[in-house]
Amino acid sequence: MLRKIMVLTVVILLLGTGIVSGFNVNPDDEPKPLNLGNILYVGGTGEGNYTKIQDAIDNTSDGDTVFVYDDSSPYYENLVVNKSINLFGENQNTTILKANEGGTGINITTDNVSISNFYVKDYEYPIIGESCAYLSISNNTFSKNYTKAMKRMKFLSVTYCTFTQNTIIDYESNLFELSSFCTISNNNFICNCRHGGIDLLYGSCNNIVTHNLFGGLNRSGSIDLAYQSNYNTISNNVFTIPKREGTSSIMVCQYSEYNSIYMNVIEYIGPYLGYNGHIGMEIHSDAINNNFSMNTIINCSIAFYVSDSYNNSFYMNDIINCVSGIEFWGMENTTTQRTDLPFFNYVLNNNFQRVLFKGLSRWFYESVSTYWHGNYWGRPRAIPKSILGYKMIQTIIPVPAQIEFDLRPALKPYDIPKVAI
Repeated sequence: MLRKIMVLTVVILLLGTGIVSGFNVNPDDEPKPLNLGNILYVGGTGEGNYTKIQDAIDNTSDGDTVFVYDDSSPYYENLVVNKSINLFGENQNTTILKANEGGTGINITTDNVSISNFYVKDYEYPIIGESCAYLSISNNTFSKNYTKAMKRMKFLSVTYCTFTQNTIIDYESNLFELSSFCTISNNNFICNCRHGGIDLLYGSCNNIVTHNLFGGLNRSGSIDLAYQSNYNTISNNVFTIPKREGTSSIMVCQYSEYNSIYMNVIEYIGPYLGYNGHIGMEIHSDAINNNFSMNTIINCSIAFYVSDSYNNSFYMNDIINCVSGIEFWGMENTTTQRTDLPFFNYVLNNNFQRVLFKGLSRWFYESVSTYWHGNYWGRPRAIPKSILGYKMIQTIIPVPAQIEFDLRPALKPYDIPKVAI
């Protein structure tokens, strides 16, 4: 009885503080009263406790809570959550939901579901949410054996979802597709596989991805925005790259517009690889009107790689110890050719410190122009800084073909704020 009183206290605290409740994500909604409903118990030794989590879920009503003790872990189940309930484990590390033969760990099919404090292990798909809203997924660990085939978390057509304070180990390309107004924050992505991170695809708009950690023994995770994923905010994330990847930490591509990427830190900490190492951020395939500001990119081969994209701005970024600061490839392959926008990219007030190729390398075909202003080029400059552009002959031979100028370079580096997690 004492143990159930303690559980009730924990549940009230969780719901009352909003740590795991996704019911009030939309600030435009009217406040809703705290409704504990009934609490159903799984595991443990209490009289009337359920043995299986799914049996408890099947006997809930909207607003109820299922509390799962860790005594009976691991639970070999494939859960379907089709009611608006709270599903809480006793402890994130010891309340284990484990795959028996793969499949899906938790499949959410309705609105207003909160899930917290589980260790979800070795499923093909640890959690899926589809065509639902107001989900809260927090304080869980999702882990798999990285030698298995690539699998992922999937959220399809979800809105107002919060995914926070979770640890994700070796799940690849965790997908948010056609999903909007979601917050992905304070998670730890540990990637020992090919590609672990977050994909916002196919019209995923107005999402916030902030204060996440990306790292691992072999590779770093990444954040990809593609296929008309617009108006997203990517900020205050930290990427630690221990070995060569040949990929980028943040990618914006395929007609994605009006995204704000700021105050992220990308640092490569492995052996020096010269020009064949990691790319900090990659912008390509008609990515337009995006803003990249106050990011810190350290020890990468290329800090920013921009291809077939225009009207993007790069403002007050700290680019340190990179082989190449920014590379622009031309508009030869662009498909939109929008006439309502100038074919410019804007490079303003950035620090290029200890960067080869005179601080910046620029390659182009018949290129969009670039506007340079107020950048710091590794030392004080009292006269305009020239930026030499190249044209590729047979795609492999660079030939000087154009020169541009930063007419008012900065005399000292800018004090650019750094992310704090």
